[in-house]
Amino acid sequence: MAHLRKRPTYFVKDGVRREAFFTIQARELREQGFVEEGAELPKPPKVEKKLPEVAVEVGGDAFDFETAVEVVGETLDDMTKIELIEYAEEHGLEFKPNQPKFEILEICKDYQAKG
Repeated sequence: MAHLRKRPTYFVKDGVRREAFFTIQARELREQGFVEEGAELPKPPKVEKKLPEVAVEVGGDAFDFETAVEVVGETLDDMTKIELIEYAEEHGLEFKPNQPKFEILEICKDYQAKG
């Protein structure tokens, strides 16, 4: 760490102003989060978010979306709300898309039990 350029050197943090006459005082103030007055605030480090890699294996030459949807939700309880809505639409069930998931699940289970 370099010596202080001017004495006293002022440090600020949350509206509190402290002065430092010696390098050791400046180091202690920096460790406490103080910044030299007039200097830019330190920028937070950039964190790169990486998406997880997903391996998708598809058998055959063409991808069959309907088969893939059936494999994703093996039982009605495992399905997401969107999958339940698609299931209900495919089987002509009456429901409102803004209904809670558990209500749509009940409608689908009733249909499956009757079917």
